[in-house]
Amino acid sequence: MKKILIPTDFSKTALIALEYAIKLTDQLEGELVVLNTYDVPYGGASTMVNIDDLLRKEAIESSSKLKEDIEKRFPNAAISYKVISGPFLEIATRFSKEIEADLIIMGTTGATGIEGALFGSNTSNLLKNIDVPIITVPRNSKPQLPKAITISTDLKIALDDKLYDPVRKFVLGFGAKLNFLNITKTNDKERLKEKEDRFGMPVDFVFGETVEDGIKDYLSTADTDLVVIVAEKHSFFNQIFTPSVSKKLVQHLKVPMMLLKQ
Repeated sequence: MKKILIPTDFSKTALIALEYAIKLTDQLEGELVVLNTYDVPYGGASTMVNIDDLLRKEAIESSSKLKEDIEKRFPNAAISYKVISGPFLEIATRFSKEIEADLIIMGTTGATGIEGALFGSNTSNLLKNIDVPIITVPRNSKPQLPKAITISTDLKIALDDKLYDPVRKFVLGFGAKLNFLNITKTNDKERLKEKEDRFGMPVDFVFGETVEDGIKDYLSTADTDLVVIVAEKHSFFNQIFTPSVSKKLVQHLKVPMMLLKQ
């Protein structure tokens, strides 16, 4: 992976994501691009100019301070910094295409208030607009280099599908062990064995009436450093970003998740 985009708001959560990205690229020999966006609220022409100047100055100063701190701690990391005015979704979508990003890594704060979304509106909206894989790094995690990776799958996507190319790069780059997880509503061992045989690889079957129950139970006991989720248009994708799912999962999200768009 040659180009990795790291959106930041200079928060502690964003810093955790950046530090994780630096650890990854140290072995993958990639280049990091840190992006900060600031959006000027609507107002009169003269007022907007003044606010734009203030926000841009603040963003540039924060970016410079971040660069200085990171260079002291990680002097060999290849990182560039960019500050752009405009709505996050619009800028991040366009900029990721301009630099031909191979991966986006974002910090996620978890639930915000009682109805907060797990990945936040920025991440979910970005995933809807781009095809680039996204890794979300929870604020309450201490992410490690991925030595064990789990793919949550419906067993319908062939193992040689290009969709899994980012995962293959991680497996080869880090010598990671790869596991497959399937959330099922049946306890019929014979039927599950048939599904596993057709898939062609060992599968961890986890019983769950809902997606969130299955993943929650799995994460409570699994020894894994990265969970890979395929975001399907009409099934899992629609479920995973709803507040009701978020509230149940957020307390159990201790490891980064890679989101692949099908």
